Amino acid sequence: MTALLKKDLNSSNQYEVGLALYCISSISTPHLARDVVVDVVHLLNHPRAYVRKKAVLCLYKLFLQYAECLRPTYPKLKQKLEDGDEHADHDASVRGAVVCVLCELARRNPANFIGLAVPFYSLLSSVHSN
Repeated sequence: MTALLKKDLNSSNQYEVGLALYCISSISTPHLARDVVVDVVHLLNHPRAYVRKKAVLCLYKLFLQYAECLRPTYPKLKQKLEDGDEHADHDASVRGAVVCVLCELARRNPANFIGLAVPFYSLLSSVHSN
């Protein structure tokens, strides 16, 4: 099962990748999450915004199943919000998904995410995001 999902994650068809991400989100177990998290994180740099957004949302479900993957993955999510960063995502749907995921994680444990105040404020106060 994991091999088939990994194959679909590497497909050239964005909709096959999106469907694989949706499937992973729906059936995720701690073992499956551990096996596919690296592939899902790699998709954060996919050329299509559709796939990047699905990857961000899938990561939230993986974090719930396999919390150990949050620590190494968190900086990559935070980079998607920071305007000055070369890895920042300029697509509104991807940024919205990142904000939703980080807000949900912060709701569960606010003290760990206090550092997001500055990126969230700059996102809200920037002209192009309103």
